[in-house]
Amino acid sequence: MARRPPLPFDHILRCLGVLRLTDAQKADIKAVLEAAKPEAVAIALKLKSDEAALKAEIEKTPPEPCAIGRPSCSSTRTVETAKALFDR
Repeated sequence: MARRPPLPFDHILRCLGVLRLTDAQKADIKAVLEAAKPEAVAIALKLKSDEAALKAEIEKTPPEPCAIGRPSCSSTRTVETAKALFDR
């Protein structure tokens, strides 16, 4: 059975009730999150893929230290893009 794609803003949406926002404010926030959702889902999937690749490298016998410690430009961009989603 396939797992559902990650929902990156679920935790934020659950917190809206605590803030006692108006319905209009909640709708505005949900609209912003919905607009950012495709990009956030893509980032989450990329991070999951990177995690699996890192785990595979760590579990090699013997591990290849250069492969584990090698910085990836695409990973850096992914982190920067993820941060940008919250700075909008």
